[in-house]
Amino acid sequence: MRGIMVFGAAGSGTSTLGKEIARLLGFIHIETDDLEFKKTDPPFIQKYAREIVWRR
Repeated sequence: MRGIMVFGAAGSGTSTLGKEIARLLGFIHIETDDLEFKKTDPPFIQKYAREIVWRR
């Protein structure tokens, strides 16, 4: 399996860049924050339990 991993500091545009690369190359885009954190407001304050994350 091949892919591209884009990472950087929060707010640096990594999600935007990753989505655009995926669109241009026909890849799927996976937002790793969505795998680690529950949807909350404000965001990123509740993590999933580790065993749940790895079973997805």
